[in-house]
Amino acid sequence: MKKTNQDWNKRISDAAYLLDELKALKGVISAIPSRERPLEQESIMDMIVKIGFVQSVYLEPLLADLVHQPDFNKPLQPENNPRFDMEAFSGTYFDPSEYDDSGTEEIIDNLLKTRSVLISDLKNIPDAALQRDIILKQGDKRLYDILGDMVRFERNQMKRVAERVLSIETERYTRPAPN
Repeated sequence: MKKTNQDWNKRISDAAYLLDELKALKGVISAIPSRERPLEQESIMDMIVKIGFVQSVYLEPLLADLVHQPDFNKPLQPENNPRFDMEAFSGTYFDPSEYDDSGTEEIIDNLLKTRSVLISDLKNIPDAALQRDIILKQGDKRLYDILGDMVRFERNQMKRVAERVLSIETERYTRPAPN
């Protein structure tokens, strides 16, 4: 089904919402142990870095292919075509040790910068490219739907981050004071 400009603008706005969430997180991140991995779970930074990883390794190359392959009447079949399953994709290819030397705020700043560029790029995609089918391993999709998958993944990651921050804060305030 063809999406309207209003649908597309809403989806871009959904993707831009991550900027607000990251800015809010940046205000509290220095006061929490963001790299701590409790009980073999992901750290807060693992969750945040996965968002940037999926964006840079999957979505950005897909956008480049979509815009730079000129025949918008033909479906796009990206050369690098991983199965579009955010959790599986980020878990399979993601190595948290790659960012261990980066500062927490530096990582968030970098994600804010790359997301701003992505939002700008999304706003400038030709209408014909937006309606183009993209052939993926699990079936054909359009960019609108792929971006929706990404937004759902990011919101889930940020929900998990918020839950972890809340848990840390709750533990701080309920822990008895040392004597």
